Amino acid sequence: SANSDYQLMSKSSGISEKEAMLPESDLVLKPSSFHGLAFRDNRADDNVNAIVDNELGNNLATNRRGRYRSNTNRNGNLAKFEGVKRVLVVRVVDSEGRAHADSAEVISDKIFGTAGDQENMIQQFRDCSFGKLTLTHEPATSANSVLSHLSAPGVIEATIPVSLMNTTRAVIRNQVTQVVENKLGLRLAENFDHVMYILQKCYVQCGWGAYAYVNSWNSVYQGNYYRFPGVQLHEIGHNMNLGHSGGLDETKKYGDHTCLMGNPLYSDTKSRMCYNPAKNFQFASGGNWYDPKFIMNFDVTNKRRNKVLRRKIVGIADYDNNPDGHPVVIKLETDTD
Repeated sequence: SANSDYQLMSKSSGISEKEAMLPESDLVLKPSSFHGLAFRDNRADDNVNAIVDNELGNNLATNRRGRYRSNTNRNGNLAKFEGVKRVLVVRVVDSEGRAHADSAEVISDKIFGTAGDQENMIQQFRDCSFGKLTLTHEPATSANSVLSHLSAPGVIEATIPVSLMNTTRAVIRNQVTQVVENKLGLRLAENFDHVMYILQKCYVQCGWGAYAYVNSWNSVYQGNYYRFPGVQLHEIGHNMNLGHSGGLDETKKYGDHTCLMGNPLYSDTKSRMCYNPAKNFQFASGGNWYDPKFIMNFDVTNKRRNKVLRRKIVGIADYDNNPDGHPVVIKLETDTD
């Protein structure tokens, strides 16, 4: 469980006590004891056990009915969602030489598009935010010493003193953090917005393809799942304090197939997906990505109001092609939590 992983994290690993208590969010990609969704040829199969997640975030929690509530803000506080966010990728090599077969150059291209890959995380975040969010592999001026340690743009290689074959994922993560921070002489969380660890494969505590820490900086990928922009945007979305998208039923919490936080696209060549209206409302109500004037609230509990609303509405893809100012999201205010 996530809690047992927290207990395995040690302060000597370079992870603060606060960070060690952040919940993980798993993208589990094979049948397990957890119920969710599995994918075959990019189609959802609701009858296969596949995905599990801890929905609780630093500022975001769920109430008994499974609906989101915020500990500090009813809209669910988001991490930094606009401007420039700095990303570092770590190609992990274990004590016996196990590392992902992709070179640092290939990894850099798959994530940042540095060698011409058009389907990448950087481009899709830029498109979904209409240019308001830029992820970059360039370190901050205060971390320029990182450049001499990179094997490719944005990618550093780190050899850890443990084997992937017999080590828990929490210990692996701690070892990677410690090795990279010692190598660079700086704290990762203080110098990068997101740090992605790429493992050759999972051998212990498996059943997941990637996991991330909610409202934090770290995500971890095993095998080829790091290649898929949909998985990258899903996990970085958790870092940014986004929960999953789906039904209130625990068995369907990944069930919204229109959203990257529901079922991401499991493909290296398909990335044209963004987030759903609930997430878009979360962005806009926090002053991010979309102008709040295009977000409409309709209170169906108001006894003096007609319960019928007739309005034209446009999809988020036409957000910048909306001269008449039609809403892109209409939030129905009900008497439920």
